Amino acid sequence: APLGSIAISIDFVKEKAKEYGHNVEDEFLLLFIHGLLHLLGFDHEVDSGEHRQKEEELIKKYNLPNSLIVRNS
Repeated sequence: APLGSIAISIDFVKEKAKEYGHNVEDEFLLLFIHGLLHLLGFDHEVDSGEHRQKEEELIKKYNLPNSLIVRNS
């Protein structure tokens, strides 16, 4: 059975990429990684940093800019 869906607005991706000074592809990947981790059960709103840690691991692995959690905290 599917875990759920990830919906990402291309307009939001373009806006945030411009705001944070990186490319659209990187912003899309950041949003996708963040959403995928939520589908896998991570929740930065209530956990003890596990979501942030896993997101940071993936960001470093794929050489992406700052995570959503980091830039929103």
